Amino acid sequence: MKLQDAGIILKLQDTGIIMELQDAGIIMKLQDAGIIMELQDAGIIMKLQDAGIIMKLQDTGIIMELQDAGIIMKLQDAGIMKLQDAGIIMELQDAGIIMKLRDAGIIMKLQDAGIMKLQDAGIIMELQDAGIIMKLRDAGIIMKLQDTGIIMKLRDAGIIMKLQDTGIIMKLQDAGIIMKLRDAGIIMKLRDAGIIMKLRDAGIIMKLQDTGIIMKLQDAGIIMKLQDAGIIMKLQDAGIIMKLQDAGIIMKLQDAGIIMKLQDSGIIMKLQDAGIMKLQDAGIIMKLQDAGIIMKLQDAGIMKLQDAGIIMKLQDAGIMKLQDAGIIMELQDAGIIMELQDAGIIMKLQDTGIIMELQDAGIIMKLRDAGIIMKLQDAGIIMKLRDAGIIMKLQDAGIIMKLRDAGIIMKLQGAGIIMKLQDAGIIMKLQGAGIIMKLQDAGIIMKLRDAGIIMKLQDAGIIMKLRDAGIIMKLQGAGIIMKLQDTGIIMKLQDAGIIMKLQDTGITMELQDAGITMELQGAGITMKLQDAGIIMKLEDAGIIMKLEDAGITMELQAYRLYTQFYS
Repeated sequence: MKLQDAGIILKLQDTGIIMELQDAGIIMKLQDAGIIMELQDAGIIMKLQDAGIIMKLQDTGIIMELQDAGIIMKLQDAGIMKLQDAGIIMELQDAGIIMKLRDAGIIMKLQDAGIMKLQDAGIIMELQDAGIIMKLRDAGIIMKLQDTGIIMKLRDAGIIMKLQDTGIIMKLQDAGIIMKLRDAGIIMKLRDAGIIMKLRDAGIIMKLQDTGIIMKLQDAGIIMKLQDAGIIMKLQDAGIIMKLQDAGIIMKLQDAGIIMKLQDSGIIMKLQDAGIMKLQDAGIIMKLQDAGIIMKLQDAGIMKLQDAGIIMKLQDAGIMKLQDAGIIMELQDAGIIMELQDAGIIMKLQDTGIIMELQDAGIIMKLRDAGIIMKLQDAGIIMKLRDAGIIMKLQDAGIIMKLRDAGIIMKLQGAGIIMKLQDAGIIMKLQGAGIIMKLQDAGIIMKLRDAGIIMKLQDAGIIMKLRDAGIIMKLQGAGIIMKLQDTGIIMKLQDAGIIMKLQDTGITMELQDAGITMELQGAGITMKLQDAGIIMKLEDAGIIMKLEDAGITMELQAYRLYTQFYS
């Protein structure tokens, strides 16, 4: 681990992880897995090389490529998403949305107002300005809600319904039913039964009980029942209820809401406040609720536009959500979940167990199968290698590092340091100045940086430095070196020889091999005991004394006295 100026480099070489925090850019590499992640300035680049995944969040544009799976997602200015192998193209460009499912023949465009086409099934739905046009070509269904007029045609079944301006025209051609409500007059014809009924005034009740027909026009409310045929139609106050029970058709126009159900064919259409439309057999559900649009293509997927949030689900392939400001994209088969929520990004690669979150200012990356969790939250970094038992946290100013298998816990919280070597049973807390203590194999390194103290016990040698006080002490091999620089003391015990100097007081003492040399320089005293001979000098007093081998020499220079003794 290197802390260089402002750049942090962390390498876990055995696992092939390289993490660099340089200036503002973060680079993380998982070399064996071929993962490269870069957070540079405002842009994020993530590469999963073996799987061919490239994800870029640069400035405002998002580019995501899953090359092997043929997925390209770009949110640049407005955004493009392509699932090439599956033939899915989704573009969110400016205000227009274009979605294409080529294999399934689905084209959806919400441009200005919007167009949806299901080509293979022959379904075309257009929401243009205020008018809705829906066509089911194979089934011969055409439905238009244009301005105020409703036109609905079920050609194969021979049903034509028009609500144009104030006049209602409904035709059930195969059954020979024609119903018109024009201006104030009602015309109803049942051609096969030869019944024609006109109620132009008001408050008329007609019952044909044997055939099970009851029709009431009371005040403003119309009730029509064809019980045997299972038809119930009600126009009460402002609400219209029409049921063709045997055919499974229910249509309601209540207050402002329209409910239409074609149960056998699985079509349910509701325009309540905003509306719901379901084509169940084809697996299509579309809801226009208040301001939110929900469209479900159950076989192929689901798309929701709720309030401001877009949710698009391609169930076989995945899910994409744009909610309020947050984007969620899930590719379930591939196990990828990507969320851009408010300011936070969450990306999950579930099968490979990778979870990456960019929340507010914090980044969380999890490689669950490998047991790696990395979090950059606000200013704090949390990195966990669970299988290896490594937890590293840089939170605010406090650092917590845990190597659980090795039993090491290190915390730098506030200004205090806590270091634990649990296997060795050592716990050291120095909560104040900058202290570093290491127990390496047999050696101890202790640094009190603020006080300028360095102490090392390495193998057999001890090195102790008190820099401010000028003290250096070394016990290396068999030799001891001790220096007290401010007080001028130097002491050496090297191999067998001892050298001691007191520089300020002028004292030098040496015990080298067998000889002793002692000097008191300030007082002019020199004393040597070398091999068998002794030499002692008192220079200021002019005294020299020698005891060499067997002879003694003594000089008193001040008095010019010379004495020799010989054996």
